Amino acid sequence: MRFEGRWCVPAVLGALTMLLTGCIGGQTAVARITPPAEGQTASDGSPVVANLLVENRGVYLFNWLPVWSGNPNRPNLGKYHLFRDSMRPVHIRFMLETATAKAGAGRYLDQQTATEETGAYSLWLFWNRTTRSTAVAVDPLNDREK
Repeated sequence: MRFEGRWCVPAVLGALTMLLTGCIGGQTAVARITPPAEGQTASDGSPVVANLLVENRGVYLFNWLPVWSGNPNRPNLGKYHLFRDSMRPVHIRFMLETATAKAGAGRYLDQQTATEETGAYSLWLFWNRTTRSTAVAVDPLNDREK
């Protein structure tokens, strides 16, 4: 069977794009809240209510144009954005603030953020970007004591 016509090139490019970004099924926003270790305190001496981990993943064309990224407003649900950059620091802060509120804490401290980028798997056309941030949620009652 021979493919002809003007729809052949877009169909092949679309199939190639889906093949190259086929691993993006798990590319979503994640927020995890875990209990603290016994006696765990933050850097300022505040008792820790919870340990927080937020992560957002995305795929970028040429490491510049966002194609797919997790939805920071709806973490842990597999929701995503197409052609919207939701990997910026403001989105990570929003996810941490939301997780802090869910943990019943007043604020978070000791934030550490790392971003990883890889593009070699697709000959540097499509890049995977992962931004991961950890922090500790501290007791809101401790804020009133100071």
